[in-house]
Amino acid sequence: MKKAQIQMTFSWVYILIAGAVILMFFTGIVVRQKAVSEKQLELDVVEILDSILVGAEVSEDTKNFIGASGLSDLTFYFNCEEDVGEFGIKDGASLQNAITPIFAPLEIKTKELITWSLPYRLPYKVVDLLFVSSESTLYVLLGEGQFAIEFINATNGFSVEQESSLLEVKPGEYFQVRLIDLYNSITAGMPVPNNLLNRKVTVINFPSDHEAQYFEAKNGVWVNTGITTIVSIEEDRNAAKYAAIFSENKVTYECNMRKAWERLQYVTEVYTNKLNEIAEYYRANPSDGGRCLGYISESSESMDSRLSLHKVTSTCWQLPENLGRCYDLINSAQKIKEINHDLTVNCVPLY
Repeated sequence: MKKAQIQMTFSWVYILIAGAVILMFFTGIVVRQKAVSEKQLELDVVEILDSILVGAEVSEDTKNFIGASGLSDLTFYFNCEEDVGEFGIKDGASLQNAITPIFAPLEIKTKELITWSLPYRLPYKVVDLLFVSSESTLYVLLGEGQFAIEFINATNGFSVEQESSLLEVKPGEYFQVRLIDLYNSITAGMPVPNNLLNRKVTVINFPSDHEAQYFEAKNGVWVNTGITTIVSIEEDRNAAKYAAIFSENKVTYECNMRKAWERLQYVTEVYTNKLNEIAEYYRANPSDGGRCLGYISESSESMDSRLSLHKVTSTCWQLPENLGRCYDLINSAQKIKEINHDLTVNCVPLY
């Protein structure tokens, strides 16, 4: 009898152990399958985001408002290092992009994404710069003036406010705040006011027409995170200036602008070929405008000389440590613009 009881006890122990092993086996399968499913879902989301960004980039001067309430628990990130952009889900799936200049905060957590593209001309169109933001990102203009009016009108649909001082800024429930300091009143070492403490707040101001300077709140004071050059000749809807505002900092801004300047080299080559065709036409048909060749190719200040110089100057992005050299692109583009204006009078313009 005791032997039978021992055998029965052993059988039950065996069954329990075998059952536990089987349960653990299937639990492992379920956990792994869940992880695979979540990873696949993340990849699907990132691929959809990529499609949205591609479509937005080719839609010149168009804003898109994309509902993302079902993904509001996710944090999207946008970064750019060593001339390669990367975007995706924080601590999750991501994609790299070495071509499209995308200007955005480092992180976005929202129920609605916003995309907007503006053409970047130097002096002819180079590329559409793509800005990515959200309804949970607040832009606060500190100051008044023509640019403040322009920015408010241009960013219809964005979360934008205008205040006269830092103390009036109300972060509310916004995920992050970008202060656009038109007074240039914020300097390194200044204390961060109480209403902005322990919040994700960054600052951009403009020491000159062609400079942008970044600050972030750290340990209760404003810390200067870098100053950069705004390479542009546009006065209204200055795409390069807007790109600086939508960028997280100097590093991501310059990284993406280098993509635009690399594109400039190829676009300039296309216009050089076009100019050669125009010159050939006038050489074959001098009666149609012989003096036009003077603007095109017969002097040191002609269009072909300026295009050659412009192409060389646009290689400035290849030396990040001397990015200030790209400032020379401003004067170069302005010269081409002036010659093209002269061509429009009685000759075939370049663009």
